[in-house]
Amino acid sequence: EVDVHGQTKAKATVTASAETSGTVASVDVTKGQSVKVGDLLCTLSPETRQAAVAQAQAALAQAEAGVAQAQADYDTNAQLRSKGLATPNSERPLSVALVAAKAGVSAAQAGLDNANAELGRTKIYAKAAGVVDDPIANVGTILSPALPGGATCATIVQMNPIIVTGSVPCFS
Repeated sequence: EVDVHGQTKAKATVTASAETSGTVASVDVTKGQSVKVGDLLCTLSPETRQAAVAQAQAALAQAEAGVAQAQADYDTNAQLRSKGLATPNSERPLSVALVAAKAGVSAAQAGLDNANAELGRTKIYAKAAGVVDDPIANVGTILSPALPGGATCATIVQMNPIIVTGSVPCFS
């Protein structure tokens, strides 16, 4: 029989952090709770992001209406030109306006995609399986990735495999 003195330690410790700034609306885990990849850990207050999504949706609808109007103007001008009622050079400004309106739709769509992505960042999920440990955020806390350590929602300790380190005394 040999006595071994040592320690056990986790394979890794993973910090689940907010990717955006916001106030913690809910903490969905407790210390000691086992989590798996994809489990919801914390939720940041989504109100301002939901408003940004609504605003981006409105901007997209407005841009799409602009394309419809620009297309109608272009088509009307084309009919008038075919009948000799509009000058041939009247097409250019309408063509440019149509291209600009279509670019406005692309920009509005990008704005909506960005607003939806930002809204998605209000949910913080486990990116590793393990056991929740301190520190855990509290409801009402402001998390901010701009501050050192200021974005931590929860800490996950990966316990599988567990690492054992020890020393065996030498006897002569």
